[in-house]
Amino acid sequence: MTVRHSLVISSLLTIVGFVNTVVFGYPLLEGTVHPVLLGALLVLFLGVRQFQRPYFRVYPDAVVLVALVGSHDREIAVAATERLVLRRGRVLLVDTADRARRPRRVPVTRLMARASDWRAAFARSGTA
Repeated sequence: MTVRHSLVISSLLTIVGFVNTVVFGYPLLEGTVHPVLLGALLVLFLGVRQFQRPYFRVYPDAVVLVALVGSHDREIAVAATERLVLRRGRVLLVDTADRARRPRRVPVTRLMARASDWRAAFARSGTA
């Protein structure tokens, strides 16, 4: 199951990046370069990338966090005895065979995900 980035955050990053690129790019017409222009272009780039790439993917044997830049995705293996659980807004991997073992935290947050994708991903795992 693929979970995409939140439209609100992606839109805000893109809009802020675009406005700042225009504002701080204007001095280029006069022959000067404002140092904030590089940061504005970076924010614009990241906002556009969030529209294009998914946030993370949930597989039966792994959770894969997709990198915004490059191809180095982070994979978190899910053992056969573990299952995904939502507790207080956090995604945890709980070992069902060994209750004494501490749950592992998966570094994803609800705020960064589209609501419909988030509900669908965790409804399939039985933890919605």
